[in-house]
Amino acid sequence: MWQYDAYHDSIITVGNGGTKPTQTAFTIFYNQGAQRYDLEQTLQPDAQMWIDIGKLISEHRWCHLRLAGILTVALLSCYLAGPAFGQDRYTGWCDSLEHADSSDLVQFLNGVVPDEKNAHCVTWALHRLGDERYEPAIHALVRLLDFRRPLTEMEKNGGFLRPSIIEEMYPAAESLEEIGRSAQPEVLHVVGSDSASATPRENAISVWMEFYKYERPKGVALLKQEENKATTEAAKQKFSAAARTAVKYCPGDPACASAAKTGRF
Repeated sequence: MWQYDAYHDSIITVGNGGTKPTQTAFTIFYNQGAQRYDLEQTLQPDAQMWIDIGKLISEHRWCHLRLAGILTVALLSCYLAGPAFGQDRYTGWCDSLEHADSSDLVQFLNGVVPDEKNAHCVTWALHRLGDERYEPAIHALVRLLDFRRPLTEMEKNGGFLRPSIIEEMYPAAESLEEIGRSAQPEVLHVVGSDSASATPRENAISVWMEFYKYERPKGVALLKQEENKATTEAAKQKFSAAARTAVKYCPGDPACASAAKTGRF
């Protein structure tokens, strides 16, 4: 039985390990097989589809049901026309900025107030600047660390090609990670800022730890060291909390837990 409540959830991953695009059909039979839900997606080679069962149950008002244990995931090995392999996943999201250069994209982001109408263009601009590792965009990217991209139609139906982690859902975070450590000063400023809300601060910590993905205890220790450098009690508390939060990015590593306490690595 599939069951969804505060203690149960499930994500199913379907991948295409072939060399051609493959049509993926995902079918759930529920109410003892009397009803069904279908989701189809064309997967490019090496692509994945993530299906959040809990999200499907909740959004389709199946919360009171236990799904019948008849679950079929069918991979049909047939070639269908679709986006070319390697095509950018945000292609077509913003025709008006498609030919803009990097400086124009920064100007657009500096003046934009994200809303439902411009969200696709904001996503596209953020993603493109990250792809280009365009360092003059760092300030604009940091300002939009709390911008969450709109869901695709497939995602609205509970299917995800990638896991819904910070870097996937917040394009500014992903782009800062691609630019790399030259963005450290401004990312660090968000972590200790009085004016930053919880979402950009959490995303900044994630970006910071990605900078140190091969030496995570050092990333944690440097956050703890910022606590000692801070000149206000509020900033000290924020960096201390950030160091503790950062430990979750290296689960099971006692060196990270130690670094959060001592500032040493």
